[in-house]
Amino acid sequence: MTNVGFTPIKATQTEGFLVGKALDDATIKQASELAAGESQPFDDIRGSADYKRDIVRVLAVRALNRALARAKGGV
Repeated sequence: MTNVGFTPIKATQTEGFLVGKALDDATIKQASELAAGESQPFDDIRGSADYKRDIVRVLAVRALNRALARAKGGV
């Protein structure tokens, strides 16, 4: 993850959680929560840390849903 900490962050807990699991809505939601928890945002002129954590959740859900669609042959 970038721009949610002072340096890029590898979401290793989230990655580990996803290994071997089927991507269903519950798994995607839990993974997005883990990713938000691994982020280290701070308040600045672009938004509060809470706002940025919420954005991590939203973008994680979108990314995982897109990956699932691609794995199924979609775009």
